[in-house]
Amino acid sequence: MKKTRQSCTQQNLENCFKSVGISRDDIVMVHSGLSRLGVLMQGIKNADELSATILKALQNVIGSNGTIVVPTFTYSLGSGEIYDPQTTPCPLMGQFSEYFWRLLEAKRSLDPFLSVAAIGPMADELTKVVANTSFGKDSFFDRFTKMGGGTKLLTIGVELRWATILHAYEEDFKVPHRYNKFFVGKIRKNNTEHKISWIYNVRPYVSNAYPTFKAIIDKAIKQGIIKTATIGKGIIHATKVSEYRDFALKEFKKNPWITAVGPKCDLVKAEKLRTGEQKFDINLKSTDIHELADKLYNLPRDLVSDGYDAAINAIKNRFKSIKIHSYPSGTRAFTWIVPERWICHNAGLYDMQGNEIFSTKQNGLHVMRYSLPLDKEVSRKELFDHLHTPGANGLQRMPNT
Repeated sequence: MKKTRQSCTQQNLENCFKSVGISRDDIVMVHSGLSRLGVLMQGIKNADELSATILKALQNVIGSNGTIVVPTFTYSLGSGEIYDPQTTPCPLMGQFSEYFWRLLEAKRSLDPFLSVAAIGPMADELTKVVANTSFGKDSFFDRFTKMGGGTKLLTIGVELRWATILHAYEEDFKVPHRYNKFFVGKIRKNNTEHKISWIYNVRPYVSNAYPTFKAIIDKAIKQGIIKTATIGKGIIHATKVSEYRDFALKEFKKNPWITAVGPKCDLVKAEKLRTGEQKFDINLKSTDIHELADKLYNLPRDLVSDGYDAAINAIKNRFKSIKIHSYPSGTRAFTWIVPERWICHNAGLYDMQGNEIFSTKQNGLHVMRYSLPLDKEVSRKELFDHLHTPGANGLQRMPNT
């Protein structure tokens, strides 16, 4: 029998929300894709009016003691931008999120990657930041999951595979195709800029590690973990967060690669094929300080690099008792996170006539470690903002004079 889709009215929305398990006093995180609902409701003139109607329908279902959370992700820190919870838009999250976080009663978090906004009695609790991580212990997703059976995920117009919380459960399980990365940048709070450090769980750029949640979502629907309804031309999904997490961890145990395109591979080897390697043939005939300086000093000896490995291996060949221990990127070491292997194949500064002023061919230390690629003409001010000189207290920024 063909299933009839309900037209997109406020009453039908309320009926759909109830049919997928949303009820009074719930704490609900909403991902949405309003364009997929089809034709606007009768009398609705624009996206803001549609968003207001959806919000009203959900508030009618959960009541005054319920709380609504929406993603207002900006990924600002990863893009080198300053995140400001009062002004930074979240266009990738869709019309409903943009409408929601701008409401006077909405609270918004300070997460410079995955901020959320909330309305309701638990809004302050849900939007406070208590750890410098987007997915790890004490992150929003961690605390949201631990709030109990009345905490639910709801998607409107899109499938639950768009709900980012699954990345938090990947980090919890430590799936092999993602790792923690350390970021440093700025946020702006009450018109004042603050430097901030942050941990974000990322994937390697190897295609095998590209995320896909379809397989695990299909299983969750089949097993009744996710409930489904249809509205307009779109779909509504909902699940209890605690049940969803337990289900995900069981699936990761069966197949840690279920949320990646795959196939399973050696990601270290795949990354080296993608980025290339720097190979050095270093043979120390003695441990004389002059030979060490001559053969090791000019190697690109970033702590995680081919040059550092070459130096360590050369020394080991002279002292056979030395043991070398390796740790993958993302490993926590006290307050440090082991970064990715870094390679600078070539870099230089040129004048307007194309003449080389200096480059890494002259000295590898001409480039700050873990700098990002750049190929453009820059103004004098922008150049001086990124030049550093040795000082009594280490590297100092060049004064812009």
